[in-house]
Amino acid sequence: KRKSNAKRIQRVLGGIQAIRIVMTREEIDDIVESTLKSLKDFQTETVNAVYKKLYVDGEKKHLVADEVGLGKTIVAKGLIAKALRDKVEEGNEEKFKVVYICSNQALAAQNLRKLNIMTGRGQTSIDVGRLIFRAFKDSSDSIFQLASLTPATSFRLKNGTGVQDERKLMYSILSEHEIFQSEQRDQGLKLALIGAVDNVSDWLDRCSGYKARNESFIREDLTHRFVEALSEEVYSKSEFDYVYRQLGRDEEGSVLDILLEYVDRLNTDRDVVKHQLNYHKYLLSSMRLILTELCLEYIDADLYILDEFQRFSDLIDTEGKEFGDLSEAAAIAKTIFDKE
Repeated sequence: KRKSNAKRIQRVLGGIQAIRIVMTREEIDDIVESTLKSLKDFQTETVNAVYKKLYVDGEKKHLVADEVGLGKTIVAKGLIAKALRDKVEEGNEEKFKVVYICSNQALAAQNLRKLNIMTGRGQTSIDVGRLIFRAFKDSSDSIFQLASLTPATSFRLKNGTGVQDERKLMYSILSEHEIFQSEQRDQGLKLALIGAVDNVSDWLDRCSGYKARNESFIREDLTHRFVEALSEEVYSKSEFDYVYRQLGRDEEGSVLDILLEYVDRLNTDRDVVKHQLNYHKYLLSSMRLILTELCLEYIDADLYILDEFQRFSDLIDTEGKEFGDLSEAAAIAKTIFDKE
C-alpha cells in the first residue's frame, strides 16, 4: 500500500516523490549508526575531517578530492548521517534538508539512491531536477529531505520553451488570477503556452487535467507573485524586436503585457495558433526564467553537495562580482549558494 501511494503521489506531482512517515528518535539513531558503520576506515576519517571543517570550525564550503571509485559519494552519505544525528540530538525537530547538484538527471537518480540514508525505512525524496518545480509545496512529515538539481535544466534557461509540465504548471498558476478568469482568456492562456505541441485540442485537455490534479499542491502565494513579477519585467524591444514586430507593437511593454496580447489573439484553429506563435519560444523562455527565480525562495538546505564540481566553474566563480555582471546561470547559483 505504501508503494502504491508513493506512485500515486509521484504521478500527481509530476516528479515529486513524498513518502510520509514519522520516525522515532531511536529509529533515526539506528539508521545513522548503521550508515556510519558501513564506511571504510579512510572514509570515516574523511567524514570526520569534513565534519570538523564545516560544523566545528564554521567553514562554509569544503572540497573532497579523491580517486575514482574510492567512495566520495559514500563520504557525503556519512556526512549527512553525522550532521543529521547532531540535529536530532539538539532536539531540533525541523527536517534536515540536503540538495545534491550534479551534471545530469541520470547521475542524480543513481546517486540519490546512494545518498539516501533512509532507504527502506521511510524518507522524503524530492527528485525534481528543475528549480521551477519548487512551485509545489513540501507536505511531508519526515525528518529528512533529499533533493536534486541539475544545472543544465535548472540554471540555463534561455531560448527554450521547457518541458510540457513546466508550461502546464505555468498555466495552473496563472489561470488562478482574475485577469485570466474569462473562458476566452483561459483558453488563450493555454494556447500561448502550447510550445511545440501539434494537437491543439489535446493540449487544451492536458492543461485542464494537469491543473485539476495538481492545483491543491501548488504554493498559494505563487499566483500573485508570478503575475506581479511578469508585470514588472520589461520586455526589451532591442532583444525581442521580432516579437514586437509580429504583434505590430511600437511601445515596449512588460512580459505580462506581451503575454496578454498573445492570449487575446489566439483561438483553437491549429494553423492560426502556429502562425501567431512562431516567436512564442522567446516569451516562454522569459516566463520560465521569471518563475524559476521566484522559486529560488523555496530552495532551503542544511547541506549542498556538488558532484564533479569542476563542471560548474562558472557557477562557483562569483566571488566579488556584482549580481548583474554574472551569467544567468551563475546569478541563480549565487542566490542559492549565498543562503545562510
